[in-house]
Amino acid sequence: MLPVVAQMEDRPHIVFVVGEAEYRSELTMPALAQVLSSNYGFQTTVLIDSELEGEQTTSIEGLDTLSSADLVILYLRFRQLPDAQLAKIQVYIDSGRPIVAFRTTTHAFAYEGEDPRAKQWNNFGARELGAPWIYHYGHDASTDAKTVGEHPILNGVSTEFHVRSWTYHVRPDYPPKSANILVYGRPVFPDGSRGDEETFNPITWTCTHSGGGRVFTTTMGHPADFDNPNFQQLVINGVHWTLGLESPAQLFPDWEPIEMELEGESPPDEGPWLDMNYGPFVSTAISVEDGNIIHKGIVIPLTEDINGGAVVFDTDLLRYAAGWINGFIDFEGVVYNGTHGTFPSTVGDVIWSNPVRPGCGSDRNLEDPRDRPFGPLPKDWAQWKGLYLHQDRVILSYTIGDRKILEMPGLEQDENWLAFTRTFHISPSESDHFVRLITRANGKVQGVQPSRRQYLHLQIVSETEEEGILAEFVGAPPPSVSLEFSNQDKEILLHIGPSDQPIATKILIVPFDGETDLETWQAFRQSSPLPEHLDTFTNGGVPRWSEKIVTQGTLDIQRHIAVETIEVSGQSEELADWSAGRLGYRPAIAATDLRSWSDRADAAGHIAVLNPLDISLVIKEGIKDDKLIGWW
Repeated sequence: MLPVVAQMEDRPHIVFVVGEAEYRSELTMPALAQVLSSNYGFQTTVLIDSELEGEQTTSIEGLDTLSSADLVILYLRFRQLPDAQLAKIQVYIDSGRPIVAFRTTTHAFAYEGEDPRAKQWNNFGARELGAPWIYHYGHDASTDAKTVGEHPILNGVSTEFHVRSWTYHVRPDYPPKSANILVYGRPVFPDGSRGDEETFNPITWTCTHSGGGRVFTTTMGHPADFDNPNFQQLVINGVHWTLGLESPAQLFPDWEPIEMELEGESPPDEGPWLDMNYGPFVSTAISVEDGNIIHKGIVIPLTEDINGGAVVFDTDLLRYAAGWINGFIDFEGVVYNGTHGTFPSTVGDVIWSNPVRPGCGSDRNLEDPRDRPFGPLPKDWAQWKGLYLHQDRVILSYTIGDRKILEMPGLEQDENWLAFTRTFHISPSESDHFVRLITRANGKVQGVQPSRRQYLHLQIVSETEEEGILAEFVGAPPPSVSLEFSNQDKEILLHIGPSDQPIATKILIVPFDGETDLETWQAFRQSSPLPEHLDTFTNGGVPRWSEKIVTQGTLDIQRHIAVETIEVSGQSEELADWSAGRLGYRPAIAATDLRSWSDRADAAGHIAVLNPLDISLVIKEGIKDDKLIGWW
C-alpha cells in the first residue's frame, strides 16, 4: 500500500484500488493520484495488489480505507481476492458511493467456475460498470475516439482524438440503454486502415451501479493514453463529475508521470547483458517506429560488432521491416509477463523501413489479402519456411506463390559509402512476382542514368532532394529481374519475371546525402562482391562448437519404487526373493502386488523394473502400492 499523499479534511478522499499486470497501472494510478492531490487538492490513497499477475490468489491490503472513501478508482484485472476483502468492496458499493473504472476492470475478477464467488464477482463488469469483457481488436491496433453529445465530462475535450488503447468490443448489448455514452471508438489497424461500423464501439460512458451510485467507465487506459491531453481532461472531468463537483476550468499543464521505487534492484545502466553475444540472429517481437511492430521478427546483426548494423525480417508479412546502424536491440523496461505494449525496440539510426504490409506477392500492388491484419499471409500467397545457418550467414527461406526464395542480408561499407545488401536465389517460375525493397512516406522515387554507366539505379529522395536512399543491382541483373518504382506508394520494388532457370542476384540499398558522387559510387559498387549462390549454404557448414560434451551417470529406476518390508505370518519368502551377482541390472516384469514375475505380461496390473544385481533383497510381503502405477 502506498501512503496517503495528502491529508485535507475538507476535501473528498479518493481511494485507488489497483491490481493488474497488463497496462502498468501500478505506475499510472499513483501518477494520477499525485495530480489529483497536488493540483486539485483531493486526499488520495493508493492500494496496489502485492501480486500484479492475476488468475491466482491475490490480496490487496488496506481496503479498510474504503470506509472513509468518497470515491473509489478501480484498475483491476482477473483478481481472486479473499472473502473479507470482497466484503469491504461490496459494503462500499451498497453505500451508494461513486466508482471510476479503467479498461480491464470490466473483467476485474476471475474465480474458478465451481467457486461460489464466481457467479457474482466474475460478472462484476456487467453488473456494476455497464459492460463485461467480450473481445478486442488486437494489441497492435489503436483507437480513433469521437465524443458525442454534451456533458460536463466532455468540457475541454476535443471532438476527435487518438489513443493507443486498442478498442474493446462491447456492443450491441452493452452498455445498457440507461447508460449515457460519451465517447465512441473505432479501431485503427497497423496498416492504417480503420474498422467498419461493426467495430464502432462505446469506449466511455456513465451509468449507475447496483447501490445507486454514479459510475464513470472508460475502456481506455493504456499507459500511452495518459500522455494525451484529451484523455487527461476526460479523466479529471470524470472524477469531478462522479463526486458531484464542477469540472475544472482547464487542465493543469504539469501532468507528468512520477518516478516510483519498486521492490527489487533495477537493471544496471551497463553490464554483461548489454554486451551479450546473441549469435547470428535473435527471434523476438520488436518495435521499429510508432505503429511499426513486428510480432514474429528475426533480428540479424550484420557486422562483427553487434552494434554496427542490423535488419529485422517479419516472418508473418515476409518483409524487411527496417535496417539500422549504430545500435542493436533495447530490452530495457520490457516485462516478460505478457504486459501489453512493452516491446523490445531498435536502438540506433533507422536508415530505411517498410510499412506493416506484405513484403512480397504476385501483384505489384502488394495489398494485404488477410481479412484481419493479424497472423501470417495465406499460404498460396506467400509462406515462411524457416532459415539456414552457415557459419555466421543467415539464409532466409520462403515462397512467393510457386516460387522458392532463398535470401541473405548483409552490410558493406567503405570511407564514403554504406550499403545494406539483399542477395537472392530464386527458383524458376512461369509467373511474375514482386518484392518490396524500400518505402519512404515523405519522398519521391526517380530513376537515374549516369553517364558512362550501363545500369540504371532508382532512388527515393526527400521532397527537397537533399538526401535519399538508392537501390541498384550488383553486376548485370539477370534478364528476368528489374527494379520498378511507384511514386503513388513511394516505394521501390524488385520485379521477378518468368524464368525457366534459377536466378541469383544482389541488390544494394544505400543512403546518401545530397547529390550522388558518381565517381566514388562507381568505385564502391564495382568493389561489391558478386552474388553468392545461396543454395550452397543450405547443407550446413563448419561446426560452430568443436567441444564434445559427454554426460555420465547411472540410471536406477529403483529409486522410484518404495517397497515396505513387513513380517506377516504364513507368507512365503520365496514369492519375492530377489538375488543376483554384482554385474549390473536384470530386467523383469512384476505384478503390482509383487507376487508374480515374468518375462512377458499385459500392461494392466504389471510394472517393468530393472533389478540391481548388487543387492539381495527379501520381501516378506508384497504390498500393492498404487504409486507404482505412475512409473509404468
